Amino acid sequence: MLQRATLLIATAALGLSGCLASPPQDRLEGYLRAVAGGEPDRGWQYLAEATREIAYQSDKAAYVADAAAADWEAFRWSPPTVLYADDGFSYVSVRLTSGAASVPRFLIARWLLNGICEGNTFEPVGLAVMLRDSGESGIAAGGWTGSQVRCNRRFVGDAFEEPPS
Repeated sequence: MLQRATLLIATAALGLSGCLASPPQDRLEGYLRAVAGGEPDRGWQYLAEATREIAYQSDKAAYVADAAAADWEAFRWSPPTVLYADDGFSYVSVRLTSGAASVPRFLIARWLLNGICEGNTFEPVGLAVMLRDSGESGIAAGGWTGSQVRCNRRFVGDAFEEPPS
């Protein structure tokens, strides 16, 4: 009985890779590795329910197809950094070490991640995401107005649109 309970606890713990047990920067790193091909579901479990609904109408197969079709060879990033944490959210970013053209378009066009741009020219330099630290955990991109839209368009052109309401 004890072995069975230990096995159940260990299995449950392994299934929580995207949950609150790990620091926010580890969750973003885990997601990027998973979506790039490190897991069969391509990181679907890291996405908040609301993000899944907005981006894919909860269609996991469509998400996995987008991830599988993307070119991951050139895409490289720096270790994630927590920019700030407040009110149950953490804003976590990575700098691109491979250039904006290497970022698979669906990551931004489908509102999974936000671009980070610098200067008056909105030079694309990184990616960021909001991670919920309480309640429903998971990746929640956000940032669909104003300068964030302008930055996201520097990554994906007119493919970026505001999400359906």
